[in-house]
Amino acid sequence: MKPHHRLLSCCALALAGLIVGCGGDDEVGDGSFGSSCAEDTDCDEGICFEFGSKGSRCTLDCPADPTECPNDGEGCNDKGVCKVP
Repeated sequence: MKPHHRLLSCCALALAGLIVGCGGDDEVGDGSFGSSCAEDTDCDEGICFEFGSKGSRCTLDCPADPTECPNDGEGCNDKGVCKVP
């Protein structure tokens, strides 16, 4: 790898870490729907999804009937997962 590519890779990783660190709680929740998470294994259903200003939250794949999401009728987002409250 060329030195400038290595530098760009390091900068990209550092920036990604800052961006992830800026969203939501830093504590990992209990794994239930809507709780905070850092990775998929933190969630009961195995899906940790970044919801922008809400941070990373445990969610579910969007069911065939979006009203079946456990979110008081909010349904699914355009990424195929249940929205979190």
